[in-house]
Amino acid sequence: MKKQLVIIGIVAILVSVGLSGCDQQKNPQTDQNKLVGTWNATVQNNSVTIVFFSNGTMTVTAMEISVSGTYEIKDDQLVITSQQSGMETYDYSFTLDGKLSLTKLGENSGVVYTKQ
Repeated sequence: MKKQLVIIGIVAILVSVGLSGCDQQKNPQTDQNKLVGTWNATVQNNSVTIVFFSNGTMTVTAMEISVSGTYEIKDDQLVITSQQSGMETYDYSFTLDGKLSLTKLGENSGVVYTKQ
């Protein structure tokens, strides 16, 4: 039961990820290249790490639990699909200082990630 709650928590973190940044025109290929790598943030006093791989797969790790899935940029949005949470869509942007801001569609706030 605790493990399920942690997985739900990870999914909730992904859901509440927020976007902020400049109003640049998005380019899916360039943006996918920018996504590739390891991104870290602190959400509700927990360290969250997202790793985007160049082959379109990704992992999210929080509280020593990892969730794997796939991602793609579609219609200027980041679409993440995992077995645990299904398909989730996020607005995304890159800040001028190179950070990634994610906000789940329908949410008012999000999370800013720093690339490692």
